[in-house]
Amino acid sequence: FDVAAVIDAPAGGAIAGLLGMRQPLVLRLGGDGRWTDWRGTLRADLGANALADLALRATRGRFALTGIVRPALITSGRVATLAGPAMRVIGNARLDARRVQLGVALASPSLALGANGQLDLANSEFDAMRVEARLLRPQAVLPTLSGRAIAARVLLDGPFATAAFDYAITAPRVAVGTTGFDDVRIVGRGRLSRQPVIVPLALTVR
Repeated sequence: FDVAAVIDAPAGGAIAGLLGMRQPLVLRLGGDGRWTDWRGTLRADLGANALADLALRATRGRFALTGIVRPALITSGRVATLAGPAMRVIGNARLDARRVQLGVALASPSLALGANGQLDLANSEFDAMRVEARLLRPQAVLPTLSGRAIAARVLLDGPFATAAFDYAITAPRVAVGTTGFDDVRIVGRGRLSRQPVIVPLALTVR
């Protein structure tokens, strides 16, 4: 099973216009092997910069990817600052009867993200999907923000549009300038909906 595909989207062209990009975009997908064991690569270049450089593998219904992505090339503001110059990505998935067992992790010098759980594609539902984040450099959010072990986790369960969520944000210490708080804990649970989404919040600090 050999693959060799190129998408060349010049600036001002149809594809770049649909994606809202002002620079040329080139996607290159290549690989070879068998249906039961395939290895390949995916490279995306935005202008003169590499947007993504990934190694891919598919083995008997299991899929994996590793490599580098650069979200800062297509985002701005705090998102770009948190993403940094590059994010390392590791992902794996297993597809069986339209159910995907998913695991993915992304990390930059400022932020670490991870997601684990199941997606039921037949019924468009989350099945105990857990998303976690660790803020490694608080200054990336606010120059005067400091703290340690700042972490967040969200559990999603149910239909994509109306899933139940249960979240917690915790930190042993958070400070803005010289004003600090210990044992910070923010928790809540609710359901996704059309905007505005109501997010209950209970805050405790010491």
